[in-house]
Amino acid sequence: MMGKYIRKALCPFIFSIIFSGFVALSTSALPLITKNLINRATLGLNAGTVLRYGLQYIGAVALILLSEYGNKLMNIKYRENVMLNLKKDLLSKILGYSYADFHKHDTDHYLSLFTEEANLLFSDYFDVVLDLTKTSIYIVVYSAIMLFLNPLMAAVIIALSLLGLFIPKLSGGKLSRKRAEQAEANKEYIAKLKDITLGIDVAQGSTRKILSDMFISAARKKEKAVSGYAKFNSFVQIFGGLSLYLVNIGAFITGMVLVHLSRLDLGGFVALLGFVELAALPFRDLVYEMIAIKSSKKIKEKFLSVFAYRPSEKNGACRHQGGDNPEQCFLQNRRFPASIHQPGISKGEEICNRRRIRIREVPAGKTASGLSQAG
Repeated sequence: MMGKYIRKALCPFIFSIIFSGFVALSTSALPLITKNLINRATLGLNAGTVLRYGLQYIGAVALILLSEYGNKLMNIKYRENVMLNLKKDLLSKILGYSYADFHKHDTDHYLSLFTEEANLLFSDYFDVVLDLTKTSIYIVVYSAIMLFLNPLMAAVIIALSLLGLFIPKLSGGKLSRKRAEQAEANKEYIAKLKDITLGIDVAQGSTRKILSDMFISAARKKEKAVSGYAKFNSFVQIFGGLSLYLVNIGAFITGMVLVHLSRLDLGGFVALLGFVELAALPFRDLVYEMIAIKSSKKIKEKFLSVFAYRPSEKNGACRHQGGDNPEQCFLQNRRFPASIHQPGISKGEEICNRRRIRIREVPAGKTASGLSQAG
């Protein structure tokens, strides 16, 4: 279901990946240029050689910046397409709710869906899917170049980087719960804030204190949920950062041994050390992206439950016996105006059975008072 929004934004999605490929290739050129320069230095450098390598380095940096800019533009377009299509379908589905089903939730629930939770779904799922694809491109490019430079040292770097892939299994579930608690606390905060703003005009004396206490309680709960998520997420990031240091240490020791054994030249050693962070960071990002996708399960299920809605016959259809009788039921899957809501009238099909609303032709210039009730 969620995949269709990515397909509708396929053009910026693909171009973002292409630009990311250029970023990976041009970034890889920097340690390779350094390697060639170090190896050339053993034979002596002249002004022409220095100028040539300098221009190559500047050209690679310029390509990185241009590719990054194009990547960011495509990311913005991708978000625009996904969010517009998501909100359009969300509104269309909610407008199709029966009266009874619509009023199972208050206004704040729907406001939260279109704002906070829609943004959360994009940042934790749609954006992460794109990032996960780009991260895979980085891993493939960097791994291929490292294996070309020295298979043994490359294998050590890749193997140590893979250790971080176990982190999602340890933290993904709890991070998902923390994220859900944060969203729920924010929803409650918005509801309380709305109640307070509606009650300000009539608030007096002790009532103001009650409103203030309500607001402080909701704000404290919201900030506590935000802090709880941030603290645990920080722990996960620090724990994940440990794997990066292990990669650095392992690569450095392995490289020194290979240089000592004359199985790796100094230029190749320096270049591979430059690839340690380039290669290890995508592996670490892969970990965080896997965690984010896993933690987005609850928010995805919430939207999927909205999209999966089908009105039942009881709530979505209004039956009446009348034959050719001009009287007809006012379908309860529309929002009833307050003026025709009368005490004692039940929702759903019982409206049709107890009262019928006669819809008369309203002459030009008349008001909606042309609606009358027939007992």
